[in-house]
Amino acid sequence: MGLFSFFSQKKELKDHMWRANLYRKQEKYKESIQAYVQAVKIDPSLLEAQRNLGWLYRRLEHPVQSIRHYKKVVEIEPDDYKTLNILGVMHEKIKRDQTALEYYEGAIECQPQYAIAHANLGKLHQRRNRYNDAISAYKEVLKIDNKFILARNQLAQLYLEQRQFDEAIKLYEGTIRISPDVWDHYFQLALAFNRCSRHERAIVNYRKALKIKPDGALLHTHLGRSLFLISDYSEAEVELRAALDIDANYALAKYNLAIVLTEKDMLEEAVDLLKQVIQSESRFARLAKAESGFRKLLSRPEFEAMTNIEDDKDE
Repeated sequence: MGLFSFFSQKKELKDHMWRANLYRKQEKYKESIQAYVQAVKIDPSLLEAQRNLGWLYRRLEHPVQSIRHYKKVVEIEPDDYKTLNILGVMHEKIKRDQTALEYYEGAIECQPQYAIAHANLGKLHQRRNRYNDAISAYKEVLKIDNKFILARNQLAQLYLEQRQFDEAIKLYEGTIRISPDVWDHYFQLALAFNRCSRHERAIVNYRKALKIKPDGALLHTHLGRSLFLISDYSEAEVELRAALDIDANYALAKYNLAIVLTEKDMLEEAVDLLKQVIQSESRFARLAKAESGFRKLLSRPEFEAMTNIEDDKDE
């Protein structure tokens, strides 16, 4: 290659990169891709262009093309642990779990303190029901960064599934100490207390969540259900009606209010609410059949008729 041709090619490469970066900043992603592609035709080892092509195809949800360019990146820089981790994520998207696992492990081998790769490995194991491996991966995350909330919550969920309630509760309580202003943290802790029938402790935490998110129909509903479980029917009714004041069509709140009203012998309103719920979401018919809170309705023909809706559809 002559000297003139060399400098001409350098200028052309610089122009392609300038346009590609400009288009990317302007979120003109297809035009940016075209310019980066021209750049890598001139210099396939251009790391910035290969990395940005991987990012752009990932942003446009084209995982196969994204993977191709990210692989080029790790060919150029084999110890790029962040890109190895991204390749794991992208292979999960195309349902290549074993390859994803190998990329996560490769990222961890390059940088053992890279908590995100450990967390992604944990999620992959969890999704494949390899619970012990998932727990080990999440524990590694927390050794690196004890404030990694996603890993804390995922590990707590695994402990709940294995009925290790105290371990799960400790994690959720720790999460609240780390980040006390997030309503969902109190909600998850309350759910954990419900799982082990410690409903009074659940109630305390639903109320704390409601101080942060007072318009949470979900929170009022779960609080109402917990109050029902400790036989505080009046307060349960207050909370469930509060949920319906926020969202008049919230089926779960209507369903639980019907249970409370049944217990309070307000049977006509209970039947009417239950009918509305089942008409909007037929799955509640089967739930109602198994719900002990509706025992006072069992002898009523309309209860049998409305809860047989799924059986009728199956015939």
